[in-house]
Amino acid sequence: MDPRPDYGETRYRGSGRLADRKAIVTGSDSGIGEAVALAVAREGADVLIAYHDEHEDARETAKPVESAGRRAVPVPGDIEDPAHCRAVVEKAVAAFGRVDMPVINAAHWSIFRRSACRFVEENAAKLKTERASRLRRDREAL
Repeated sequence: MDPRPDYGETRYRGSGRLADRKAIVTGSDSGIGEAVALAVAREGADVLIAYHDEHEDARETAKPVESAGRRAVPVPGDIEDPAHCRAVVEKAVAAFGRVDMPVINAAHWSIFRRSACRFVEENAAKLKTERASRLRRDREAL
């Protein structure tokens, strides 16, 4: 991104709330996930950086995690694949010995759009008329 947002690299100071914890943060190559990965590391946890295919972004996320004195383990792959999700957990356990906290942050617009439309279609009849109308308008906007 240009200009690059402030993810807390210079201002956020941790206080050890997650000392020696082990975390998986999905979608942690950019945006909120990157900020969470950094915050978790600054609070004292090692972080498995689960990301799709943005290798350079993941390497950039790993730098401040490691500069906080924590381990960063980048793992690429598609978390829509259940086998990959199991592999992410297995890699975290192999790297850290355990997993204390998963942070499920990964999101992609096309996945959200499909999920939101399916939700509307499956639940609109059960919802109050006013809310169903709003959901239908949202679906049309998507």
